[in-house]
Amino acid sequence: MFPKKKLSDIAIIYNGNSINKTVKQQNYMKDVPGWNYIGTKDVGFDGTVTYKTGVIIPFTETKFRTAPAGTVFVCSEGGSAGKKTALIQEEVCFGNKLYAIVNRDNIFIPKYVYYYTRYEAFLKQFKLMASTLMGGITAKNFGNIQLPLPEISEQKRIVSRIEELFSLLDNAVEALQKTKEQLAVYRQAVLKEVLGSQGDCNSTLGEVILYLQNGLSKRKGTDGKDIVVLRLANIDNEKILDLSEMRTIMLTDKEQESYLLNEGDGLIVRVNGSMNRVGRMVLVSSSGTYAFCDHLIRCVFDRGKIEPQYAKYLLDDAVSRKHIKDNVVSTAGQNTISQGTIKSCPIYLPSLENQREMIQEIDSRLPMCDSIEQTVDIAILQAEAMRQSILKEAFEGRL
Repeated sequence: MFPKKKLSDIAIIYNGNSINKTVKQQNYMKDVPGWNYIGTKDVGFDGTVTYKTGVIIPFTETKFRTAPAGTVFVCSEGGSAGKKTALIQEEVCFGNKLYAIVNRDNIFIPKYVYYYTRYEAFLKQFKLMASTLMGGITAKNFGNIQLPLPEISEQKRIVSRIEELFSLLDNAVEALQKTKEQLAVYRQAVLKEVLGSQGDCNSTLGEVILYLQNGLSKRKGTDGKDIVVLRLANIDNEKILDLSEMRTIMLTDKEQESYLLNEGDGLIVRVNGSMNRVGRMVLVSSSGTYAFCDHLIRCVFDRGKIEPQYAKYLLDDAVSRKHIKDNVVSTAGQNTISQGTIKSCPIYLPSLENQREMIQEIDSRLPMCDSIEQTVDIAILQAEAMRQSILKEAFEGRL
């Protein structure tokens, strides 16, 4: 085991400056010589950083703190607190919800500390010391986080070994992702072959929808009955997930009447950071079990005209995906579709009998594809677990 040191003993720790939105737009979104400004939204959960954000702090400004290249950033507050970390490759200005860990007296390798912030033991310490209402951490508590710190030469060796093993994992994950892409191409080919093409469209979704409804915007209640309210985290592109972290909200009788979902209802993703998820629909398989949040849209179909499963396949087809992408509104990294976009989506609408035949044909060809994709997803999760195993071995001196 290596000796442990507090972050405050080996680093200079400080946060950046907040900028009012209006002031930012008026003064700091000009193409002038200066530092790029990095906020928490510009740091990815995978450690990537977007430097060209459009916000530039002129070199002539003196009131903004900067962080030199080689600084380790850690998000200090909010849902990404302790989870978003990055190693900065250029000198930048940065937001007040990021802590900078700057090398003191060159006693650590920045990459070594960065990799420690990617280790689950770091996040565990962070959460234990979090003290603010937003799940954040004070600078003092942050500085008390400890990490194992061997000599510089050993740090270099550990970093080299981590990167060697991570490279092998990256190659494996890349191959798995390519398999997923190939499966997506196959799925689209099946849908196109069975459902037809743009030239076959003879109706719109609006013609077969009884009504659309945005979900609940409330986040807590004090009266009524505890009801599970579905969020984006509770669904994927195919189904409602059986997750233990489903949240409940007390809903009044009137709210239950308005928002409880019924079997056969469609739930369409209204807003998401991923373009691929926006406009995707899952079908509800039971009545009276779930309500739904405002990131989702309930779609109630006229079952005398369309089978809900057929509608789900239509929304996954390339024709509908193009329509959604052409009409999505993107703001602050979020992609949003309107009810009008859903209603105007062009579709091919045959008889109910033909729809059922098409559903049967698609259902006979996609299960193997779904099974392979599930296996691939499990392998990707296992690769991420392997990263943590590598970091554990590294920081316990066994790598």
